[in-house]
Amino acid sequence: MRTVVYLIISLFLAGVDQAVKYVIRRLPASFFPHQAGPLFIIMRVFNPGISFSIGERFPLAVTVIVTVFTGICIALLFTFERRSERLIWSIALGGMIGNMIDRLQAGVVTDYLVIRPVPLFVCNFADGCIFIGVVGLIFCLFFRRNN
Repeated sequence: MRTVVYLIISLFLAGVDQAVKYVIRRLPASFFPHQAGPLFIIMRVFNPGISFSIGERFPLAVTVIVTVFTGICIALLFTFERRSERLIWSIALGGMIGNMIDRLQAGVVTDYLVIRPVPLFVCNFADGCIFIGVVGLIFCLFFRRNN
């Protein structure tokens, strides 16, 4: 598959992330918190920092750093030779782009999902993509077979 296809996958995932965040931002405040089954709570949190609100006092710096880092990650997509590595990286990249769009539009990332075993962590679809992509890439690189 051509690298452009993987970029399209990334943009699709970023679009899904933005669609969910759009709905969350439009819900009335009285909706939150909302129990969504036994494992999930829906909340609405605006995070100016990165994970665990790191850097929240410097939102402009965080936005610049995240934007530059996302650009570097787009360039890295072209360096992977294996399709599995490109696919998994495109998933992570979709999450990075989704959160970057939030930062560029509003200076904050909209988080909305609390997973019960980790009640102090509020995340979003993009964070899940980043997590899956990074763990998947580590897995691919760890179990890589050299030809």
